[in-house]
Amino acid sequence: MAVFPVSYTSVPEITENLLYGVLNFMKKPGADKIALLGFLVLALIIAHLIIISKSTVKFSGPIKLICDNLSVSLPSGNGWQNENQWRYHENTFAVSSIFISGRGSVTAMANCRYLLAPPAIAADIQCRQKALAMNGTIEKTGQITTGKLTFDWALIKKRTMPLKMFFGITSLPNNRQVNIELFHTEDNAERAEQIFKNLADHLRVKNNTLLEAGGKTVTELKNKQISSLLENRSYESFFIITDTKGNPAGFTIDMFAAGNQTPLNIEGTSSFYLQRPLPEQQIISFKSDDGFNEFTCRADSGSVFGAKTTEVQLDKITTVTVRKLAPPAEKKIYHVGPAAVPEFFIDQLLSQFLDSTYKQIIVDIIEADGKIVPALISRTDITGADDKDNASYLLNMEILDGSGSSQKTYLNSRKQILKISLQQKDLYVLEKTDLENIVKQFPEQAGYVLDRSRFLKQRQQ
Repeated sequence: MAVFPVSYTSVPEITENLLYGVLNFMKKPGADKIALLGFLVLALIIAHLIIISKSTVKFSGPIKLICDNLSVSLPSGNGWQNENQWRYHENTFAVSSIFISGRGSVTAMANCRYLLAPPAIAADIQCRQKALAMNGTIEKTGQITTGKLTFDWALIKKRTMPLKMFFGITSLPNNRQVNIELFHTEDNAERAEQIFKNLADHLRVKNNTLLEAGGKTVTELKNKQISSLLENRSYESFFIITDTKGNPAGFTIDMFAAGNQTPLNIEGTSSFYLQRPLPEQQIISFKSDDGFNEFTCRADSGSVFGAKTTEVQLDKITTVTVRKLAPPAEKKIYHVGPAAVPEFFIDQLLSQFLDSTYKQIIVDIIEADGKIVPALISRTDITGADDKDNASYLLNMEILDGSGSSQKTYLNSRKQILKISLQQKDLYVLEKTDLENIVKQFPEQAGYVLDRSRFLKQRQQ
């Protein structure tokens, strides 16, 4: 466990040595006259050492991030309490540590944030934006270099209260970014700056070969072009969702076709419907170019908790704009890396992965609500139990957001999906079916399903 500052001798050991020396001294002639003074000096030294011991800042062991070869150590002990686990929220992983004073109030906080899709703007502009967001002013700026990482940082003072924040930014390969933050009160600025620098020094990053492999796989799929993978210039995928008892619980539909319009020549729809345990539905309509370098997407979602609509747009310079139309309205802009793929082309990505030589890859899935979620895709050997559906391939996909969601995808020799075992809050099995069976099993959805099917066939002509 790393410690700052480093203390080589414990307070009890020093105290014992000093007390032993004073007692030996008192055995000498005339020593009793200065005994009281000696004990007073000893008490002051012990008090000073106790203060130093209490103010020593230790750092935790490495806290590893599941989706990257990255770890960080945070202040721990002597009033510091850390989470010891990364949390995912809206394209960012974060881990924190807070300092609780003797009075029980929080007087300092250290944060480390890992951004999956950072803004494509300079670090100094991000610092100014952070100062504006917290209604503060920048007092000073600088740089910290630790190993191969360089942090641009700013000290921001909040206008309305005696609070300051050290804010640091470093860029990583594959369009990743790490931000470190240290909030503190004004009465411990020098100590806070040293803790901030130690926080930067405790960030460890290695090459993420799985994410690089994912970026290459996505690029290969882009270069092939989606329309070249379609039979009769269209793609259809229908699955019945069954629960653990084998009862129909919902369905998924993916349909898209390649037309002659430019530049967004791929148009389609993706639907998810779950009838129980609680009704839930999502309908996605999208248009994309052949290499999904540009696309527009609209997702309408509804459940017993309410409805929401989200529009997502990707342009040629990898800028994603997310608009949430349901109140409260919201707009976000960020940039994606080379491993990003929209969720409605996941089936094609799995086929491309099988064509590659990689055993594992990490990709960034752009979900219909605009979130970026990293996923680990890996090959698995087929066993006798897995071969009951004549599967030739088995792929595992683990969603790396801490939710525990995963899926097993079974494919035939033509790399077409036969069955999916989906683990979310509950376990579901998706069995391949056809449009007629979905309409029969869920007649309340027949109107929408048939209308979209006719529309896409018209676009195909």
